[in-house]
Amino acid sequence: MDIKRAATNKRALMLLVCFLVLFLVLCGRIAYIQAAKEVKGQDLSAIAEQRWQKSQVIEGKRGTIYDKNGDAVAEELQSYSVYAVLSEDQVSHVRDPEETAEKLAPLIDLETSELKRMLEQDKFQVELGSGARNLSYEKMTEIKELELDGIHFTKQPRRYYPKQMYASHIIGYTERDMAVARMGLERSLDDLLSPENGSIQYDSDHKGIPLPNPNNTITPAKDGDDVFLTLDSNIQVALEQVMSKVDEEYSPKKMTAIVADPKTGQILAMSNRPSFNPNEYESVENYTNYAVSDRFEPGSTMKMFTVASAIEEGVWNSEEKYKSGSYQVDSEYEISDHKKGGLGHDLL
Repeated sequence: MDIKRAATNKRALMLLVCFLVLFLVLCGRIAYIQAAKEVKGQDLSAIAEQRWQKSQVIEGKRGTIYDKNGDAVAEELQSYSVYAVLSEDQVSHVRDPEETAEKLAPLIDLETSELKRMLEQDKFQVELGSGARNLSYEKMTEIKELELDGIHFTKQPRRYYPKQMYASHIIGYTERDMAVARMGLERSLDDLLSPENGSIQYDSDHKGIPLPNPNNTITPAKDGDDVFLTLDSNIQVALEQVMSKVDEEYSPKKMTAIVADPKTGQILAMSNRPSFNPNEYESVENYTNYAVSDRFEPGSTMKMFTVASAIEEGVWNSEEKYKSGSYQVDSEYEISDHKKGGLGHDLL
């Protein structure tokens, strides 16, 4: 019995020793992890921050372009897109595809049959095509008032040109989401107009809900700069109307017109044909602003400036005559009137 008791005590002692060794190893490992904050090369602090610390972008606003009277000609607005939830697991889902399609299709530029087909798909949710994107607040409200089950909205900023075809070649356009500026002042002044997004970093619980923390890190967004033009809306609208009338009556290949303040040289209006509506930039046919890209020889209309300069310099003689025809500059070059033989000796 003593031998058995001794063997039992020995095994118990060995188990105790093993337990103590494992316990000490475990404690040592825990202490090491707490000190090093690293396991198998993985930074535990970084993992914890990724899991509990969230970051959210604070979007800045693109600058507005105004005319000289302070009326917006290019601005950022909120737009809305429509999507449909189809999954029956969701509380709000499309319950009657046919009725929903009949009511919604005319408002998003879709055939009723096509929309019905989309709403009958075996999907969680579906986008409803280009006609359901970039909707105005008024259009969104009109759809919302239909109270259709499963029809929801997302909100996003977009670039909008309230005066439509007004001075479109001068202003240019950006893509609707303002990711890329394509032409005109929108492109050349993009660095000034573009905003700088900010951010907010906060701690959250396991569901992603922000925790009350006065130490949240906030980097404010910086809106883009506003731009004021010399264009006068009243003159610009009048010019556009005249250009459209001439275009309809004579159908020229191209036209350009400029209205400038003679005292300051400020451009009060500028227009081209063909023109375009920057809100519908997919249909642009002419990207050229002829007023600044093409050469134009004004001819005799510039003579008044020559005469004015002569008067201002005190060298004007109203009785003096000039030789019409041609002048030989040297053995190689000759300058002549439009009529090379001359127009006679005329007074200026």
